[in-house]
Amino acid sequence: MQSVDSAQQVDFDRDIRPILSNNCFACHGPDEEARKAGLRLDRRERVIEADVLLPGKLMDSELHHRIHSTDPDDVMPPPESNQTLTSEEIDLLDKWIEAGAAYDPHWAFVSPLSLIH
Repeated sequence: MQSVDSAQQVDFDRDIRPILSNNCFACHGPDEEARKAGLRLDRRERVIEADVLLPGKLMDSELHHRIHSTDPDDVMPPPESNQTLTSEEIDLLDKWIEAGAAYDPHWAFVSPLSLIH
């Protein structure tokens, strides 16, 4: 994963979607049958409605507290998932929350842009 320094903006598609996809979507993604706690992290409006993510308010965001927790009952991803976030991934998620937690639509759902002026 590419490192993001303080001068570079966190990009959802490049930096955040891969973290969520690799570590979170199995339990908190589009599959209703596999979804835990009724939480869907792949849709911004769902995360905000659930009060898990408060864009621009890092210390008020449950997501921040869960990824930093050392309590096995609270930490995300949970120990039984055999997934762990690196310190770089945690830092990226925190920077993303602080920057407003923008979500971009998946590239497959975006119309191609014309390169011809």
